Amino acid sequence: IACKLCKAELKLTQKRDHVGKHILLALRVRDADFECMNAYTYALQQNVPSIGPNPCGWCGQEGKCKTHLTVRPGKSPSVLSDCEYHYAGLRYFSACTSTQSSPCTNVPLQCSMC
Repeated sequence: IACKLCKAELKLTQKRDHVGKHILLALRVRDADFECMNAYTYALQQNVPSIGPNPCGWCGQEGKCKTHLTVRPGKSPSVLSDCEYHYAGLRYFSACTSTQSSPCTNVPLQCSMC
């Protein structure tokens, strides 16, 4: 599956980690961390779309997808999304933990206002 941001070919199970890197890079550049400027300049040269303030964690696009996190007492949170790259097999608590093979913890967060 091609990344909508950089066109890299990935497996569906790799999308969340990959898009998480795009999101982190966008946040670092916004915060004027110049260590990332070379990567940012490269992304601009390659016509990589910019990441908005609330991107989808699976495809990285702003305002195109809706993701819902449902938290029920005593049960594992469930994640529903209309994103075409949504990985239905996501195990929420496992995904929240950084490991050597999957360092990204890019998961939907519960809204503090809901």
